[in-house]
Amino acid sequence: MWRVALRAVTVLSLWAAVTSIAQRAVPPLWTFEDILQAGPICVNDDVAYFAGLRLDWTPTVTALHLSNGTVAWSVPLPPSFEYSSMSVPSCSSRSLALTSQVSDVLVLDALTGATRWTRTLSTAVGATVSSALITEGGAVVVATTSHTYALNPANGETVWMSSFSPLPTATGAAKYRFGFTNAHVLFVVVIDNTTSALALRLTNGELDWTASLPGTERGQQVWVSDVRATGDDGGMLLVAFTPRGANSNHIAGLSIADNGQSKWVVRMQNSIDFWSPQISASHGLFVVTALSNAHPFGFNLSCYNASSGELSWTQGPFPGFQRNVYSQPVSPTLSDGVVVFAQLYAVVGLDATRGGVATWQSTPFFSSVNWYSFTRSTRHKLALAAVKSSNTTAMVAAYAFHPIA
Repeated sequence: MWRVALRAVTVLSLWAAVTSIAQRAVPPLWTFEDILQAGPICVNDDVAYFAGLRLDWTPTVTALHLSNGTVAWSVPLPPSFEYSSMSVPSCSSRSLALTSQVSDVLVLDALTGATRWTRTLSTAVGATVSSALITEGGAVVVATTSHTYALNPANGETVWMSSFSPLPTATGAAKYRFGFTNAHVLFVVVIDNTTSALALRLTNGELDWTASLPGTERGQQVWVSDVRATGDDGGMLLVAFTPRGANSNHIAGLSIADNGQSKWVVRMQNSIDFWSPQISASHGLFVVTALSNAHPFGFNLSCYNASSGELSWTQGPFPGFQRNVYSQPVSPTLSDGVVVFAQLYAVVGLDATRGGVATWQSTPFFSSVNWYSFTRSTRHKLALAAVKSSNTTAMVAAYAFHPIA
């Protein structure tokens, strides 16, 4: 059976990483343990959801109460989803959506875990499907190798279907990232050396606008590592990318209201890795983690103004993971003026409003960690970490953005 520990984590070893900053050590508010694997987490008002593996290797979806980490419900995944235990879920107050490694979509009742429907979007050989997005209006948006769909969360029926698809096809390999605002589904797509941002209307799937990523108009190859939308249609589309042959990573700010017009591009010094930049945005700021050239296994964390691209502060390098084992720094989460991220064996909180000053660090947990995933609950002011150790155990842990002394 699972074990939930309130404000306590078994300390398997001392934190071995060396850091030049001093913080007070804080325990998590709660942990959920005795699982083999916990995938990325999504959060609605009061519940966190993740797909993972039980100790008997059963693929499951589990819902945890954010207040104390106890199980609201846990259900096995259907057979076609048995390899989807690391699938990225999407949730609303009523629905939870996941996709399989082929082209199946599963929607559960968020309150009970009961299956609402499953649907196979393509039977073509080699067909794939993107992660699902549940929009603010409730539609389940997914992309296959031929189309992008909006599906009714109640019954799986097609609300609209667009002939645009960002996924790989026989004619050209595509790399994509996507998100949404209150009115658009936003894609950043790399196809045949051309990089574009596109916006489909949520109401009908029609293409509203398309814009070239700055610096790629002449077909320069880039690797897009992350995409984030700040606010609704009046906000910015933030794109982290690395031009091939360049000696640094870049962040571009595209105005959603101005049909993807580029407002600024910043070049991140001393960071270069195609998987590297990871973004989190909140209240006009965004933070980025990127692997550091100045430290063999370290990464830097920088904070920028989302409207202007102006650098506010940079901290690091922080001790990270060996690049041959884990070549991507953990995506930070920014909320309520605090940045929460993981360095080697510990979770750290920085004050984003005071130059990135470190305010707290978690008590150590696993002696060897090889995977993290972060998300946040702005309502509960929590950072949620899914942590995988190298000895086939895992846990979900909750940390307060502002721990009580």
